Amino acid sequence: MNSCYPFVNTPLPYAYDALEPYIDEETMHLHHDRHLQTYIDNLNAFLEENPSLQKFSLEELLSTWRRLPCHLQAPLRHNAGGVFNHRFYFDSMKPPGTPCSSPSCYRPP
Repeated sequence: MNSCYPFVNTPLPYAYDALEPYIDEETMHLHHDRHLQTYIDNLNAFLEENPSLQKFSLEELLSTWRRLPCHLQAPLRHNAGGVFNHRFYFDSMKPPGTPCSSPSCYRPP
């Protein structure tokens, strides 16, 4: 996954239909190929117009947006947040039956 400008839409870490029957293939295509791509395109366009911000990672942009002039805050927060949230969404899910190593998967005996 790239973390600096220009951002690209990286492939899913699993097949589009891997989460069925819980999330269908069409929904995954919609969220990955259209929603996430739109956030990436908008973020890249925003950063193209604001070259002084291009050196920052996605996480840095999201943690410092309040330091920007007011007119830049909302477009940055919205689009960088959309990229981050969708990537988090895709990377946090696992196909059914995949072992989970996260503490949130722990189930006491």
